Amino acid sequence: MEKLLPQIKKTLQEEMPWVRSFDVCLIPHADMIPEDAGFPYIGIKDGGVRNSHECMNGVTRELKVDVYVYDKLGQRDENILALQDKIREMDTCLRGNLFDGTLLSVEPVSESPTTLLYTKKGLAIRAGLHLVYEGEENYV
Repeated sequence: MEKLLPQIKKTLQEEMPWVRSFDVCLIPHADMIPEDAGFPYIGIKDGGVRNSHECMNGVTRELKVDVYVYDKLGQRDENILALQDKIREMDTCLRGNLFDGTLLSVEPVSESPTTLLYTKKGLAIRAGLHLVYEGEENYV
């Protein structure tokens, strides 16, 4: 995880034109974003790690990562639809991205529905993309 999470963060900072680079951060919990966060905001949450089957060079590991997009709650359907568009854009960016080649695979496994979240700046909406990365134990 210590290599993977910064790579995901850097990629999203560089590839998502709709978010300021300092509004892409690692988060401790999906319901917690920094007080000074602007919208839209991307939160990257580490998930579980599972040792998988033996391979030629040792054990492979599956690393689960959740990536959330947060935005202001608006008065119209467009805000929710725009949030879903951002999730699809992140999916396209991260799907198949093995970064420096040390990973064996990446698979977006699911998306979470739009949910409502209370922040110090008011009501916000959140949706998530859930990914599983696989890599050799020595490299991840």
